[in-house]
Amino acid sequence: MANGPFRADHVGSLLRPKEVAEARARHARGEIDARALGLIEDQAIRQLIDRQEQLGLRSITDGECRRENWGGDFLKGLGGTRVVEREVAAALRGGKMHAARKMQVTTVNGRIRFIGH
Repeated sequence: MANGPFRADHVGSLLRPKEVAEARARHARGEIDARALGLIEDQAIRQLIDRQEQLGLRSITDGECRRENWGGDFLKGLGGTRVVEREVAAALRGGKMHAARKMQVTTVNGRIRFIGH
């Protein structure tokens, strides 16, 4: 059935391009501002969309290119939470475990509530 009606959700998470990962690291170190990071993300999103169009996909995604991670971004948008920097024992990056490092984590500091994010 090629013409629907269809009901589907497109999760759309794609691996972040190397340029985006590098730009985020530079932003975290204060080497570039949020606007510069956004321009790099814009370019990566355009390339992701172009590739999906070339493949003939009928439903495309921005790859969640601006998202750090689903859980963290979702939790940061709830009332009663805050983001703090903590030392974590190990972290998974690029499919490999790495030594302790500082990470932003979301903590509960009040009653959890939906605030419309």
